[in-house]
Amino acid sequence: MAPSPSLSFSAAPAAPPTPAAGPSSAKHPSQPPLKESRKFITDTYTIWASLQRIVQEYDAAQDDLYGPGGAGVPPPAQVQYYGRVSRLYREAIVHQLPLIQNDAKYTPAGKAKALAHHAAMHGVLALAEILYFPSDGLGEGLVGEELLDWVNTIDPAPSNDEGAELLALASPWDSNAFFPYLSRCVLRGHLSSAAALLSLVQAQHPNGTLQALAEHLSALVASHPRSTAFRTESAFVVALRQWRAQTLSPLKARIDSLLSSRDAQDWAPCLRPLVALLASTTPSAAQGAIASLGAEDWRESLAAHCLWAAPTSLRRADLPPLVEALTRAQPVDASLPAERAHAALLKGDVPEVLKALTGGFAWAAAHLGDLLAHLHLPAFDPPAAGALALSSIGGDATGGAEGEGEGEGEVGLREAFLLDWGDRCTADPGLWRVSCEYWAACGAQGREKFTATCEAYAAKLVERRRYGEAVAYAVRAADGRRIAEIADRILEAYIDEGQDAFIAHVDSIPTSLLRPTSASLASSPPASPTSSLDLPALSPSAALAPFTARLTFLARYRDFFALYAGGARTEAAQLLVLLLTSGVAPRRFWGVMLLDAVPLLEGSPPLLDSAATYELLRVTEDLLGPPDVFGALDLLSRPALSLAPPHIRALRHASTVSSPSTKASSSPRPGPVPTASMGKPLFDKILVANRGEIACRVFRTARKLGIKTVAVYSEADRDSMHVKLADEAYCIGPAPSSESYLRMDKYIDICRKSGAQAIHPGYGFLSENAEFAKLLKDEGIVFIGPPEKAIRAMGSKACIMLAAGVPCVPGWHPSQVDPSSTPTGSHQDPDFLLARADEIGYPVLIKAVSGGGGKGMKIVDKRDDFKGQLESAKREARKSFGDDEVLLERYITRPRHVEVQIFSDSHGNHLSLFERDCSVQRRHQKIIEEAPAPGLPQDLRERLYEEARKAAKAVGYRGAGTVGASFIWKALLKFILNADNIEEFFFCEMNVRLQVEHPVTEAVTGVDLVEWQLEVAAGNPIPLSQSEITCTGHAFECRVYAENPRNGFLPDTGLLLHHRPPASSDTVRMETGFESGDEISVHYDPLLSKLIVWGSDRAAALRSLRKALNEYQVVGPSTNLEFLGRLAANEAFGKAEVDTAFIPRHYDSLFPPLPPASAPTLGASALYLASRERSHFSSLGRQSAWTDPKVAGFRGSVGAKGEGRYWREYELADVKGKGEAEGTGEVLTSVKVGPTVLGRGDEGALDVEVASASEPEAAVLFSNVTPSLAAPSAIAPNATTLSAHLDTALSRVDIVSSPPAPGAAAAAAEAETLHLFNGAEAFAGAVKVVPPSWMSKVGAAAAGGAGAAAKGGARAPMPSKIVQVFVKQGEHVEEGAPLVAVEAMKTEHVLRAPKAGVVAKVVVKEGDLVPEGKVLVTFEEDAATESAAAEN
Repeated sequence: MAPSPSLSFSAAPAAPPTPAAGPSSAKHPSQPPLKESRKFITDTYTIWASLQRIVQEYDAAQDDLYGPGGAGVPPPAQVQYYGRVSRLYREAIVHQLPLIQNDAKYTPAGKAKALAHHAAMHGVLALAEILYFPSDGLGEGLVGEELLDWVNTIDPAPSNDEGAELLALASPWDSNAFFPYLSRCVLRGHLSSAAALLSLVQAQHPNGTLQALAEHLSALVASHPRSTAFRTESAFVVALRQWRAQTLSPLKARIDSLLSSRDAQDWAPCLRPLVALLASTTPSAAQGAIASLGAEDWRESLAAHCLWAAPTSLRRADLPPLVEALTRAQPVDASLPAERAHAALLKGDVPEVLKALTGGFAWAAAHLGDLLAHLHLPAFDPPAAGALALSSIGGDATGGAEGEGEGEGEVGLREAFLLDWGDRCTADPGLWRVSCEYWAACGAQGREKFTATCEAYAAKLVERRRYGEAVAYAVRAADGRRIAEIADRILEAYIDEGQDAFIAHVDSIPTSLLRPTSASLASSPPASPTSSLDLPALSPSAALAPFTARLTFLARYRDFFALYAGGARTEAAQLLVLLLTSGVAPRRFWGVMLLDAVPLLEGSPPLLDSAATYELLRVTEDLLGPPDVFGALDLLSRPALSLAPPHIRALRHASTVSSPSTKASSSPRPGPVPTASMGKPLFDKILVANRGEIACRVFRTARKLGIKTVAVYSEADRDSMHVKLADEAYCIGPAPSSESYLRMDKYIDICRKSGAQAIHPGYGFLSENAEFAKLLKDEGIVFIGPPEKAIRAMGSKACIMLAAGVPCVPGWHPSQVDPSSTPTGSHQDPDFLLARADEIGYPVLIKAVSGGGGKGMKIVDKRDDFKGQLESAKREARKSFGDDEVLLERYITRPRHVEVQIFSDSHGNHLSLFERDCSVQRRHQKIIEEAPAPGLPQDLRERLYEEARKAAKAVGYRGAGTVGASFIWKALLKFILNADNIEEFFFCEMNVRLQVEHPVTEAVTGVDLVEWQLEVAAGNPIPLSQSEITCTGHAFECRVYAENPRNGFLPDTGLLLHHRPPASSDTVRMETGFESGDEISVHYDPLLSKLIVWGSDRAAALRSLRKALNEYQVVGPSTNLEFLGRLAANEAFGKAEVDTAFIPRHYDSLFPPLPPASAPTLGASALYLASRERSHFSSLGRQSAWTDPKVAGFRGSVGAKGEGRYWREYELADVKGKGEAEGTGEVLTSVKVGPTVLGRGDEGALDVEVASASEPEAAVLFSNVTPSLAAPSAIAPNATTLSAHLDTALSRVDIVSSPPAPGAAAAAAEAETLHLFNGAEAFAGAVKVVPPSWMSKVGAAAAGGAGAAAKGGARAPMPSKIVQVFVKQGEHVEEGAPLVAVEAMKTEHVLRAPKAGVVAKVVVKEGDLVPEGKVLVTFEEDAATESAAAEN
């Protein structure tokens, strides 16, 4: 949530106010020193205050729906929000730890105590999140792994030092610590550590029996499945069952045999409980083994229980009795409040939790109690609980306000601890204002404390002339007289000090008081704790209206200055007359206002009409007394006024005579008014020279900043989303980008027509084109990117980096050519470049100098392929960037691609926004990115940052002296890390544009990079300093492409029939430029959307990513969603074992056979068809055979085996994806739907029978099924959700019907395709509804005339353009020889001969546009050659 604009407190501590007289304002008893720092308290206060505003808004909405107090338990989204708040609290705690470490005021013992105190609070909040604020908002899933992680976090054991000491021994197995260490590793889930120790025994122990024993145990431990590695609970259950059957059973028999041998008799007593634990299949067996192994305390027993006793069944509801039993056996240490709180949380005893935290952890008690209260738990209902709580902490549970109704002064459990915390904050004089806000949330007793303190503080602030803060406290105290006094003082400041002082005072008043109707509540918590302290938005009572009207007058008079100085002088004049004649202006201020009106009468023509002038004269008469109209007119025209102060008489009011000040010229409120310190104003209108999701992304930020937007579109993009989102849109040309989005001259014309002041290039197209930047500069249009000279410098980036000492990949760059000795253009001659490649050595990488996104990039493994690949790279670069110049680099065979984000401005600021890893790629184009880069040692990160800073300085030095104030530098330093030697890295390239993957950096830093671009392009400094930017959590971005990974990642096109991304939330963000009904064009990049997720760490982010991918649904062109889901679930990816060869190395696991649809999913498909058929007949007023009442009469006479029942049968066949082998066309499944037999189920229910064509005897029957269908929604107009109880669970399947392709044979008229999404099974697939057999004869004649496909040669894999034909008719070619090069979606593909043969016919020529499946080249069998060979 953005901080309220109301009161921004200064960093300097304020003295405590003097309480007003009265019994309720007596000074609070002295409080013990606070254990938390002032910064921590103000940071967390900001979070708490934001939470209260959101809860008030939520409660108000719920009361409207259900009546007061009728809402009950909040929905999952609200619970997730509370969890986010708790995480913000924990982040604030984490931010304190380095401050404590570096604080010299602490003694070593005090420092250790402070760190332990904060760690204990962090542990309590973390446990509360797991139990009460689960990530999904429901908490219905398994909880074991989360609790295990929590135990290992708050009490790490065994320590790394113990392990290191053991491994350092020559014979660690002889140490007394060996078996305890091994046992605790297993109990705590450190299975890799346990396996490593056992592997050491296997490798080094002299006894062969013990070596074998260690080998088997190591295999058993290392292979044990963990639930975090699986996307669904059912998958984990299956994996655990398989592990027990396939791994545990055979190994345990061997282990038992070895333990019985004489050689193992010393080890057997220690290892048998361990083996029993690994082999346990029941909770009781596991608990016995845990007890034998000797868990250190109840929490370690809980951790072991989570992993071993109930790994597939432990849920939150099971914890209270479990923990009760564990703490009986191993009691809680009553001397440790945090441990008492842990046990109480797990038992569900909220009052005991807060009681345990009372005193030493008062902050945690107050804020955790506040969070838990919002869940409407029963513990917070009885006020008696609050009385008991207050008595336990030394407070009073009843309010003291006179005249209150019965029970009004009672204090609840939440309020008791907030009151206590507010009282404790009074120990620090600088936190009295914080105390006020906590008290204000605590009923009558808190309000009494709050009011008295606010009155006293308002008086103090008035004395210090801090009127904005003073009026806010006066409103809170309902002190109308103080409000009036402040308004008068501000008017006096105008008379005595002038316009600037008046504007400064007015601008310091909260907007909600100046303009009550403009106040609004924010809707989300702050992204991260801040040190600024802001009070909530103000809502003055009706009784204060006469006083707050004085403040409204101040705001309107400030508007007068802004209008006049901004050139709207007629409007300013009308406003001034309105203020004078409406009665809202104080009479004592009329004279000054009249003097301000003098310049309005002196213009030619005058700004006031005769009626308005008469009104001014009447006011002047009323003010001066005598009814002398002409005397009054003379008075208005004189340059001085006797009643005006001397400085006004001399200046004739500078605001309307001299040039306007910066403040007066800014736009009127609402919202903060820009001042000189706030920088230059942003653009009024910008044009985005791009399309798709990046154009939409820039539009959203521009709209947030109040900037109007202009879109451009090609003829193919006329109906695209980015066109709809813009304020204005202009056609820029035909579909090919070379005739539209790359036409620089057309952008100038459109800027002139639209009035756009600046152009944002997005990425790709012209984003790094120096000529475009120069053209815009010459035309007076701001390029929201680097200037032309900086872009040209990037053409020599390798030389610049080498000169700066930045390590670079060995290679050759065009800037190395001496122009005096080399003819123009000859350095791009193929023979010249071939010679350079020979010098570098193969494999070599060809890269477009202006390239990016994998375009214009080719790997050459051998010399013979160089020229062909060079030509292809140049051609691709020309089409994508309008520049075919290339460079050469040595190709690193196992590279990791790591980027460092740099941002600079024209004021000399250079910031690093940390790094990203983009190693997982296909065709040199990134698929998934993450920040920060995993697995990098910190010293390596620092080295990367240092090299990035050197690079930025090197380039900045070349450009800073030659560019103007509009210099903007947003760069990305890309490094190649050698995965075989992580310490070796090279500079790869530098991009000076917004990157596709910028959202992952935004996710971990909280920065809006597009907003920064607009600020810096306007000439303002970067909004934050380096110290204010932190990297919090972990983020992933997945690029969702319209492509077919199982067909070589070839792009795909067509109608986007159904597009339902996952819902956006605090942890999920979507960037897309498409919606259902859009067409994916062949002319542009196939990027459909970007899915960004954030988590507190990499594991949490990866869980969110898997869930979001499972929820993402697309029907139409092929996409890589299924591939991304397997990638996110890949074990090696989970371990961050990534490099650019990740996909080919893990090809088998990433591309397994697609799973068939389950019986419940197929049953749901048939139910959908049957329900649709029933609705169709009903709409016609007819009955179908199985809904006709006449037929229903026979249902009671159905035989025991179902004889005589009417079934509606549907035959469903598998659907092959593009690039997969064609099937035989056999029916895979027969699904029958019929009415449930009378007396055996509910009226109107159905039975569903699913039978495989290959195993009809193994049919599955679902009885008494009552399906329900949800109507399509606005975001998914083509999808229907069917819910039905099939098997033992509720199946909820989203179904999208895709009709046959146009031009299909008549026989296939009913060959409908159903696209199915079953989230519970993580299934996304399709089935074809096979028409009845009698339909196959219909239209057979029409189908028979079609000729057979070519026996060999090549077909167009997608709608394409022919860019080169390599063969001619009659030519003999070898297998793998190039036949045709096609270009689609800005990427070039070479089609090669599938076998050796003779070309029979070349059907196309260069430049042809061909549809998907078009035969391009045909082969004939080389019969003549074979015949000649036979004769010889």
